[in-house]
Amino acid sequence: ALDACGEAMLAQQGSEIIEELQSLSSNIWRDCHVQAAILRFYAKTEQIQLAMDRYEHMEQEVLSMDKTGVIQVAIMDCYAKIGCMDKLFEVYNKIKSDENRTVSNSMYSILLSGCSHSGSVQHAITVFNDILNT
Repeated sequence: ALDACGEAMLAQQGSEIIEELQSLSSNIWRDCHVQAAILRFYAKTEQIQLAMDRYEHMEQEVLSMDKTGVIQVAIMDCYAKIGCMDKLFEVYNKIKSDENRTVSNSMYSILLSGCSHSGSVQHAITVFNDILNT
């Protein structure tokens, strides 16, 4: 539902869904897929600062449960869309240095898209070299 609200730019309705999720007594709020959907919603509805704040304050427990990297993909996409290359590469380097994680093809695609949008040739060369060395 959040993705649909984001696509339709229905910020108010999406915010109501988030409030409802937060009020539930179940552990759904701590689910990494729910958190990634919230980040995507904020990015799609141009509430970038809310997405960045949520990611920065996300509990380590939630991040450690994200074995597939959906949260990192969501925040990387957000950073790429606004051309925030320092933050984008901060997340990328954290993933790259974690021996329990691998950089996915979608992450590489987001990185290269961010490089393209920001005109960051040196970062793009770094990513291409990393792809060749994997």
